[in-house]
Amino acid sequence: MTSPRNVATRPTANQLSDDSSMEILSVLSLSVRCNGAGPAGLDKLQASLSPWDKEFRAAKPKHTPSLELHVVDQQSFDIYDMKKPFNMGGTDTNEGLLSSELDWLDGQLEKLFATDFRANDDYTIPFKWNGARSRTVVLYSDESVAAFPKLVLGIQDVLSNAKQDWIIYLQTDDVQPEFAVWVYPDKVVVTHEYAGTVRSLVDSQEG
Repeated sequence: MTSPRNVATRPTANQLSDDSSMEILSVLSLSVRCNGAGPAGLDKLQASLSPWDKEFRAAKPKHTPSLELHVVDQQSFDIYDMKKPFNMGGTDTNEGLLSSELDWLDGQLEKLFATDFRANDDYTIPFKWNGARSRTVVLYSDESVAAFPKLVLGIQDVLSNAKQDWIIYLQTDDVQPEFAVWVYPDKVVVTHEYAGTVRSLVDSQEG
């Protein structure tokens, strides 16, 4: 049997043999065993499970990536970091499914960075997560900072192709210049404190 995805639901044998349950369970990963063998209908259900791309990737890009800077005050910048979870509603009650959505997004970001950079040397995507549709990426090296415009556009491409809206908190650590921004699918949000630094990084690429 395949390894279960991050969903703890364990359907009964009756559920597995009922075709009406197939669609409901299409995004669940199963770990089921009855007397050493899978129950009737398990093979059919496993074959019907959609890949995560089908579940979480948009049919076509929803936004156009842009390096346009939006400069805001610190209070506005902090709202999704400290006060309000980004793009979370009353229907987001399936923690396992949301965790799988996060895994899918992380996988897309890792593919982007792995092209030119090494995890933990040039960048990291911290394990800690606040449960909202926002994620943190930390840049560690001069090379990754110099690639800021290219990385932002790549991140925006990932976000633009996600069904749900996500934002990325992109910051530096132990490397100069210091900055922190929110990367949206179609803009970059920065405080007045770091606006000059970020604008210089963008202009250096355009020049």
